Formats: sequence, structure tokens, C-alpha cells
Amino acid sequence: MKAAVHHRYGRSDVLTLAEVPTPVPAAGEVLVRVRAAVVGIVDSLARRGSPVYARSHFGLLRPRFAVLGCDFAGQVEATGAAVTRFAAGDDVFGTIAPRFGAHAEYLCLPEHAAIAPKPAGLSYAEAAALVDGTALCFLRDKARLARGADDPG
Repeated sequence: MKAAVHHRYGRSDVLTLAEVPTPVPAAGEVLVRVRAAVVGIVDSLARRGSPVYARSHFGLLRPRFAVLGCDFAGQVEATGAAVTRFAAGDDVFGTIAPRFGAHAEYLCLPEHAAIAPKPAGLSYAEAAALVDGTALCFLRDKARLARGADDPG
């Protein structure tokens, strides 16, 4: 499968597209074909390895997580033998935070992780964006956008 990977800290030019092994779901896991993933501030910070104290999670000298991305939407491709909540073909969305790995064609996660059926009226991109709650903070708190306001300033 293809994934966006990085093996050293830096700007966006440290990212490359690479072939990596497709994960295989364990008994209680689901394999999701990722259709949309968020590229957010945490991905940018992890890619840069900043702030420096955060390297205790991201990796001290080099990235611990070659594939970034936490928030995703996609379709269940396969399930482990013990999975009862989801079946192949189910549309889902969720997060694998504090782990990474959603900037890839596939990801595996436990069936009881932060994953739920994708709302039928939403595209994969819209569902993935729902998971990232930082937009609310920036629009409401920083831009002072309010319901019915003609002038946010």
C-alpha cells in the first residue's frame, strides 16, 4: 500500500510517498481503507518535531511514527475473527490518536477504538473533518465567528 512517510524531522519536503506493508487485522481489529484523512496542526508539529519537549512522544532524535495522520474516514475492508461491531463494507470515521498512521491507504485499529458509522449524508472528507475539533476553536474563539453575526469583528 502507499503511505506518506517521513524519517527525519523538517518541513513538508521531508514527506515522501512510499510502499509500506498493508496491515493485517488481529482478532479484535478492523482494517479500514482510508478514503479521507485530516492533515492538521498535530501532524505538522509531529513532522517538525516541535516543540522540542513533545519529542518525548514523537521520537527523541528521529520520528517514532513514520506515517502521520490521526483522524480519518473510510470503509471497513476486513475484520478480525472476533469483531462483532463492524463488517466489511461499513462506512466509518474516527481517530487513532494519540497514535498515527491515517495518511496511508489502509489502517488497522481495535473495533472498540474511537470509530463509528459514518453519517450517511456526509462525504468521507466531511466525516473526517468532523473528528478534528480544532476548527471550532479557531472559528469561534480566534475569529469570533458567531451564529447570525454579520460582522465577526
